[in-house]
Amino acid sequence: MPARSLRILLCYVLFALCALVQTRTSLAQVAPRITIESNPPGALLYVDGAVQGQTGPNFKVRINKGQHRIRLELEGHKPVEQVVVITAAQRLAFNMEKAPARLDIKFPATNDAARGGEIYVDGTPAGTVPQQIDVPGGRHLIEIKKPGNKVYTETVEVKAGDTRPLWVMMQAESRYGTVVVGADANDAE
Repeated sequence: MPARSLRILLCYVLFALCALVQTRTSLAQVAPRITIESNPPGALLYVDGAVQGQTGPNFKVRINKGQHRIRLELEGHKPVEQVVVITAAQRLAFNMEKAPARLDIKFPATNDAARGGEIYVDGTPAGTVPQQIDVPGGRHLIEIKKPGNKVYTETVEVKAGDTRPLWVMMQAESRYGTVVVGADANDAE
């Protein structure tokens, strides 16, 4: 075999070996597949602040090896955030806790008669005005009681995870009575 042909053959073999080494290196650097589940499903997944998609049955995402911040958000639920270390393909499962609804009970600056009024939510004492109160999502009867004022009553609907402001305006109780005016008949002029 002539020397020139041998050199060409050696070059081809060298290129093939380089390509094989590069392919093996590339395969070793492929990010592992991570299965992410949330209960309930449908949470929006963030990895290091970047949106990756929504969790669901067999939801998988490739995440590079190393430390990462995972965050899941789902309407009506508290967000879940966790730092994880990825070393290989794995399954991560997260339970999402329902977020409470919040009532923000306050009074306008033009009518501070409600200040210090006793708050009742569904008949249960819950503090005094102004106050933020966590309640389950749904419909609630709110009553504010303060001596010398009519009872303030309102039914509110609030969703889990939402904050609903409630502006309370108290009205003074009407008082009825009798006024007796007496005078001496001689001084009636």
